[in-house]
Amino acid sequence: MARGQLRLAADIGGTFTDIAVFDEKTGALTFGKALSTPAHLVEGISAGVAKAGSNYRAAGLFLHGSTVAINTMLERTGAKAALLITEGFRDIYEIGRINRPDAYNLFFQKHVPLIERALRFEVKERMLADGEIDTALDEVEIAALGDELERRGIEAAAILFLNCYANADHERRAKAILEKNHPALFVSASHELSQEYREFERCATVAANAYIGPKVRRYIGEIDAHMRGAGFAGSFLVVQSTGANKILWYDKYWYRGFLTSTFINKNSYATYAGMGFLCCLSLIWIRLKKKLEASSSKAIKDIWRGFKLKDFMYFFAALIVAGALIL
Repeated sequence: MARGQLRLAADIGGTFTDIAVFDEKTGALTFGKALSTPAHLVEGISAGVAKAGSNYRAAGLFLHGSTVAINTMLERTGAKAALLITEGFRDIYEIGRINRPDAYNLFFQKHVPLIERALRFEVKERMLADGEIDTALDEVEIAALGDELERRGIEAAAILFLNCYANADHERRAKAILEKNHPALFVSASHELSQEYREFERCATVAANAYIGPKVRRYIGEIDAHMRGAGFAGSFLVVQSTGANKILWYDKYWYRGFLTSTFINKNSYATYAGMGFLCCLSLIWIRLKKKLEASSSKAIKDIWRGFKLKDFMYFFAALIVAGALIL
């Protein structure tokens, strides 16, 4: 069989690992099922590939769908992480938006932060909303904080500086210093993950990214190293929740973005919801058009002929805006 002729796909479940093998030349599709091996998940993948009558060397593409990131979050089995944040904003991660999802629940409790307050360190720096520097970053302070993180046994560091969406220079420099001085430390900066202009959203995202980072890196790295050792020379792609595939690049922080591909991207969700809404309006339009065209009233027909689909959508949009303002 020609090298790179096959496409492999792996889905790991709690009990079984399922493998699909597609032959690009013949169009044949074969399957393999093996018991999952929690200690070393790649062993279950290899067993499934063997049962499908295939091997890594013949594959040009490997697709993998995984729940390791979301499982790490839910089980609270992530890394010991710290947060570096602009001075004066240490508690925004815990305060959040002060939302109370269940207003009448007397036993309601707020979420427990992934990074405890004692591991959130304030940094003397300040970037203005227009990207101008108000207080310059002290690189000596960042280096000292890096030493403190190492002393405390921190595995991952999240960086969140105010208004970094307008100018990410301080975050980039802080990350570079930490990575240079502490190569084993997993470092995640908020501007790389989210461009939200409000701080809580970026803070929550980068904290979660740092929390799961080391575990996901080890997990995916183990699979990649095993396949490469077995002769795989193709592309390794991870399936995102948006339906797209993310090509992985191979350095020690290559997995970046795995978290955002694990959860539903809110922009994509809004897009799909909007598309569905437009489809519903179109269907209503078609049904209404047929009804009115079948009407015997000449006046109704005359009015209908001057009424366009865009007018119909504007009408519904006006109703939605009016409802939102009232509520």
